Amino acid sequence: LAAVAFRVRRAIDNAIDPRAIPRADKRHLDQDYLSTYFTGAGFALKRDVFIEAGLFWEALFYGGEELDLSYRFLDMGYEILCPQAIEVLHLDVQAEREPGQWVYYNARNRCWVATRNLPWLCVISTTLLWWAKTFAVGIARGEFKYFVRGVRDSMLGWSEAKRKRHPIGAPARRELRRRSGRLWY
Repeated sequence: LAAVAFRVRRAIDNAIDPRAIPRADKRHLDQDYLSTYFTGAGFALKRDVFIEAGLFWEALFYGGEELDLSYRFLDMGYEILCPQAIEVLHLDVQAEREPGQWVYYNARNRCWVATRNLPWLCVISTTLLWWAKTFAVGIARGEFKYFVRGVRDSMLGWSEAKRKRHPIGAPARRELRRRSGRLWY
């Protein structure tokens, strides 16, 4: 076991936060299950595994750092458990965040995380899908300039992600597919 992903409730309405459900299909499961990633809103890590995996990647200040680490855990053969008995209340106040923060960092970081951890076909599909999503969110929020900056900075920093590239192996990719993980192509 490498990590425990807590169930996250929104402080505003006490509902399960679908953004923090560590499944690509976002189905809320009522029983404990093994996942392929955890979210930063609530988790615990096994210290020695965290160190063995190389800690969080410093280039990822916000957005994608948990996913990057989760890919490495799975590739090393470790598990991520989602117990339903452990919950956290997440006070997520968008107004207190810097304007464009989510759009910028997701446009920038998702390409880097994919480049560092996934097979090339998945790098392309993941990057294009996340850029489409951050483009749409950027337009809807009036934050298009942050999308453009995120894509620009993603391309400028891409060589560093490529230099640190270590794609996950076939067993980890099978687990991603089996457990509704993030692996698109």
